[in-house]
Amino acid sequence: MLNETLKTIHSQRSTHGDFLLDVVPIADQETILAAAVRAPSASNRQAYSIIVVEDRGVMQELLGYQAGLALIFCNDTTRLDDLAKSLGADYPFNPTSRLTTGIFDVGCAAQNAALAATSLGWGTLFTNCLHRGDVRRSWRILGLPDQHCLPVIALLVGRSAHEGLPKQRWCGPGLVHRGTYQRLTPEQIQSQINAIDHPEAGFQADYEDYKAHGFTHRLSAYFANSVGGPAHDTQHPHPLDPVLMEMGFVFQPARNA
Repeated sequence: MLNETLKTIHSQRSTHGDFLLDVVPIADQETILAAAVRAPSASNRQAYSIIVVEDRGVMQELLGYQAGLALIFCNDTTRLDDLAKSLGADYPFNPTSRLTTGIFDVGCAAQNAALAATSLGWGTLFTNCLHRGDVRRSWRILGLPDQHCLPVIALLVGRSAHEGLPKQRWCGPGLVHRGTYQRLTPEQIQSQINAIDHPEAGFQADYEDYKAHGFTHRLSAYFANSVGGPAHDTQHPHPLDPVLMEMGFVFQPARNA
């Protein structure tokens, strides 16, 4: 039997752009933010910041979506840097650790916020649109610090225009490994393809018309539609690569003396 927390987890679904523009009351915003900051973080550093955006024009420019509220989660140690400086303390932080620690903290806080919003009856959508197009617009529009602050993920919160069921999630071989890592066998691969193809499975509702477009399997349509954009470009650097160096999240290449 599912308790209320598990019911919230299992009822969570993505609202893909079809938000009504109801305002999210301040009381609900504070409840969502209070849940976000309760998330675990490495050494209780909370190496992140949350930018609360209510201006729909800003949402559209940043994310290409509008909703009642957008929360921009940043991997950010600026607050810690400022606290250390005020105490005259040295706060060295290896760039790789700065990146991975902050990503961990952001992920936990953002998911807490999404679950809190879901529990309050709001629809949610996570989007990485911040990393598409002009990736530097976040710094320009939101006034982000020039160092040690990287926008990672945005959470849109609003009233969903359409009711819907959560998509199915795979919880089997290839995803869950007990004891040691196990690659899928040919039989397991085919079993997963068949499960996702099943008309009542609910894995990929976005590709219900895959056969009409000449695809034999839903996953074939999924992989074909995933081609394109910086995330799938293996021939060129990602637009974030130079930004990561400039912001101090990766080491600068060594220069010859």
